[in-house]
Amino acid sequence: MKSITFLFSICILLTSCFGYKSIELTSSEITVGKKHQITTVDSTTIDAIIVNVTDNTVSIQKKETQSEIPFSKIKTIKKNKFSFLKSGLLTLTIIIGITAIAFLYQESISIPIGTQNIN
Repeated sequence: MKSITFLFSICILLTSCFGYKSIELTSSEITVGKKHQITTVDSTTIDAIIVNVTDNTVSIQKKETQSEIPFSKIKTIKKNKFSFLKSGLLTLTIIIGITAIAFLYQESISIPIGTQNIN
């Protein structure tokens, strides 16, 4: 029972699912310090943390590199958002799968009573 509880806890911790919510290209809706997905006019998608927002540009940090993108080159900006529904469904699916595999494994190693060797 302890191993099932431990496995359930690990599943919840490792299955955090995120989605992206579109936001307007105004500096008031862009959150500094949070991860955003930026799509440029030439259809390049960038996942980065917003460092600074001015009237004309957005400063981003991707890994160790920091750069600026002008609003005129940005097609869309999407905010990183945690999804409780995706996380819950993924966790439930993993638990059901592991339980089914454990049940099938248990059934395959069962020993019929008539063939046991008793000494």
